[in-house]
Amino acid sequence: MRPIILLLVFLAATSLGSFPDDPEWGNTEQFDDEEAMSIAIRFQQSWNQLVQGRSRIGLYHLLAENFYYEDCKSRKIGWVKYVDMAFQLNTPGVVTEARADKNFVIYKVQYGRQMQEIMLKKYYDHHRMEKAQGVIC
Repeated sequence: MRPIILLLVFLAATSLGSFPDDPEWGNTEQFDDEEAMSIAIRFQQSWNQLVQGRSRIGLYHLLAENFYYEDCKSRKIGWVKYVDMAFQLNTPGVVTEARADKNFVIYKVQYGRQMQEIMLKKYYDHHRMEKAQGVIC
C-alpha cells in the first residue's frame, strides 16, 4: 500500500512542477552575512561549552551524520577523532568572520594559533557542522 501512496505523491509533485521540501535535508532559506555571523557565534559558544564540559554526546549532536575534518595536509578524519582533537586542544574558539553561502553558514574560528573554516547547515530547528577544514595549522 505504501509504494502506491509514494507513487501518487511523486506524480502529484511532478505535475505541480516541483518536489515537496523535506526539512531534514536542509533549509531552503538563504542567510545574509549579518545573520550568518550571529549563527556562527551562537554555534561556537555551544561548541566551546560542550568541549569544556567534556560532553562527547553533546558534540556529536552538533555534527552532521557525514561530517569530516580535513587538516592542512589534506588528511581527512571523522567525528570521533575530531572531538578527541577538540578535547586535547581544550581552547575556546573565537569566530573571526562568517558569511552566508546559499543555505550554509561558513565561518572561520581561531583556536590559539590554529584556524579552521567550518560549514554549518540547518537541520530542523538547529545547525549542524557539515565539515571543517584546517586553514592555519
